[in-house]
Amino acid sequence: MDLLQSGEQTEIVARGIASNAFAGAVAQDGVVRFTVESSKQRVALENVWHLGGEVLSVNPVRRSLEDIFLEVTANQESKSEGAQ
Repeated sequence: MDLLQSGEQTEIVARGIASNAFAGAVAQDGVVRFTVESSKQRVALENVWHLGGEVLSVNPVRRSLEDIFLEVTANQESKSEGAQ
């Protein structure tokens, strides 16, 4: 698994649907972007098609290197505190 992939969220990019069709969706130039839990990806894709939209891309959400650093350092701190 790619270190930068969150594994928990998927970004879906579609067109031909209203921006309010999905919570947190952002529309720009006729394209709607939104994220869903990876476990709900299939349902979201089916909803896009049911609404008459076209799916342009489906990609795992990538974490920034800063997010990974903060996660690793927080885990290290909690391990060292547990050892005391």
